[in-house]
Amino acid sequence: MNNFKTLAKEYIDLFKQKNLIGLKNLFDQNVKLTDWDNEIEGVNDLIKLNSKLFKEFEYIDINILNIVSEKNLVFIEMKIELDKKVFLKVVDIIKFSKDNKIISIKAYKA
Repeated sequence: MNNFKTLAKEYIDLFKQKNLIGLKNLFDQNVKLTDWDNEIEGVNDLIKLNSKLFKEFEYIDINILNIVSEKNLVFIEMKIELDKKVFLKVVDIIKFSKDNKIISIKAYKA
């Protein structure tokens, strides 16, 4: 498994654990997140968004269905369960910098 796949799995694990410090360490200072509800730029704003989500949902489970890496991009298809009441199928496209930091996340509902 290449390094970017390993880092992407670490990102998912830290997200499930609601580990804001670990997530912040994975993100580039200018990280960008785009999903169906948000367009965020900058590590501090992304951490604020994650913190809000973590407070809203006590239970987060993520099951990776498929993971593929091509150069510095990782594509992850996953099922997300929030508080056993919200169920989503999502595809994340995670882009990494040369220094192994996440520089962008594009999330799509599948």
